[in-house]
Amino acid sequence: MSSTTVPRMRSLDRIPGRTWTAWRSPGRFTKNPDVVALPDGRLLAVYADVDKHWAEGIIELTLIQSVDSGRTWAHAGVVARSDRSRREPHWVTPRISCLSTGRLAITCDLDDFEHSHEFQTPGIFLWWSDDLGKTWSDPVNTGVPGIEPDRIIELPDGRLSMGSHMAVASTQKLSEFICRSADGGRSWGPPVKVAGDNVHLYCEGAYLVLADGTLVCVLRDNLHQNYPSRVCFSFDCGDTWTGPRDAPFSGDRPFIGQIPDGRILATYRHMGGTRGTHAWLGHLQHELGYRVSSVHRHGASVAVTAHDGLRIHQRSPATTQYNLLPPESYRSAVLFHARVRVEGVTGSDSEVCAVIQLAHVGVRLRIMPGGVSLGDPDLHHVAVDRTWEANMTEWHDIRIRHDSGLVRVWIDGVDVLRYRLVLPGPFVPTFFGSETDGTGTSQWQHVTYDVRNQSDPDWSWIWDARSGLFPDQYSLDRMIELHPNTHRNPDNGYSSWLPINDDQVLVLDYTNEGDPLGQSHVIGCDLRISDFDQRSATPPA
Repeated sequence: MSSTTVPRMRSLDRIPGRTWTAWRSPGRFTKNPDVVALPDGRLLAVYADVDKHWAEGIIELTLIQSVDSGRTWAHAGVVARSDRSRREPHWVTPRISCLSTGRLAITCDLDDFEHSHEFQTPGIFLWWSDDLGKTWSDPVNTGVPGIEPDRIIELPDGRLSMGSHMAVASTQKLSEFICRSADGGRSWGPPVKVAGDNVHLYCEGAYLVLADGTLVCVLRDNLHQNYPSRVCFSFDCGDTWTGPRDAPFSGDRPFIGQIPDGRILATYRHMGGTRGTHAWLGHLQHELGYRVSSVHRHGASVAVTAHDGLRIHQRSPATTQYNLLPPESYRSAVLFHARVRVEGVTGSDSEVCAVIQLAHVGVRLRIMPGGVSLGDPDLHHVAVDRTWEANMTEWHDIRIRHDSGLVRVWIDGVDVLRYRLVLPGPFVPTFFGSETDGTGTSQWQHVTYDVRNQSDPDWSWIWDARSGLFPDQYSLDRMIELHPNTHRNPDNGYSSWLPINDDQVLVLDYTNEGDPLGQSHVIGCDLRISDFDQRSATPPA
């Protein structure tokens, strides 16, 4: 099989005219835009105009409107204004809905610190407009607890529904729930739990009524570290919910909608690797399950052949890492097995050319031309008794196993390194690939990874270079980067979108890409459904 250079994920940023600055408030941080189409043909968006991401000065919940499908925008008013430096209300994330009656609703949470626990008072407020956004009612406290509400949606039974999340006392974890209204939003019923357990941090749920009446919720898992978004379904308008299932993408603050052919389009802050805002399109009900993602930075050369395997070559400092689903805890049984070899570029036998890292169980195995060293991700215990000399420029089978507090490493079937684990190891990304900003060449012929958990489902993954596929092939084939964020402190990814026609979709997001520290702007993206029918492009050699 001939060599295949790693394809670049499709990106609108590389297509002229497909991304643009939709709105900028000079010297300000403009965040969390939410957009709807009005019956008169205008587009109306609301966003938070603040002095920095976590506001300490003037806050304005600002409206902007467009009459040219989102290419240009004009100021359309301010719904609420406050001065946080005077301890006035701290408005955080506004959402806007256009109901079937034409009535508009804006919801916004008030200060994450004051209303984010079930023991605290509710702080989600609601404004109404009956004239397409020209005037707005005074804000009313909905009585819905929690923070970061999703936009109000209409259920098939005629009720309204609003999602939110809060910390619950019984688990001290974040849980997602909905409240529903049977009187048009004047009052809201008690919360119904959508997702919550002793492990995960479920939050920022995006809700959608599918064409068949099913209610779906896609969740952020704030644990991060390669955990995917989660998906729950309700078949009775939110009275009961299925347990959370893994989505095929890892994203914060997802936004979802259904296109006419039944597929679901999701946009989200990409947390499964290289930062930016991404989009996924597919039949969500039939494509659930974790998918391997990747981090690619600074231009490594990566290729796959049946003979050489996955070859990662980094002549200068770069990062190539393939992300795996983490173990639930240090009590999980973990097995990692790979056939691998390395070559250095510096001439040193101690050059770290490859790394295998496993969360919670304290494993960070560094592979060097002259051997391997077993330390934890905090760089402890890299000493004589954690190092094994071997000619790793030749092919070797490496097997790492954690079971019941004992970590062992085998090379070609020989038990060479081991240690006991009596306390949790660091919760860090689980991956294989290069050292962060590392050099050298590593080659991987096959990888097997298996995790047995206490409460989370078990997970197994097998990859072989003879398939001709990259470990992250699903992501390359099925996802599109809407816009990257290379800022040293990237901040983006509270997107929303709406269809312009059968193929064209307008996505609004915020980003600080290219902005001074503490500032951001609203970015527009011209996404096409037909973009998903095209394969990833291979960069020129």
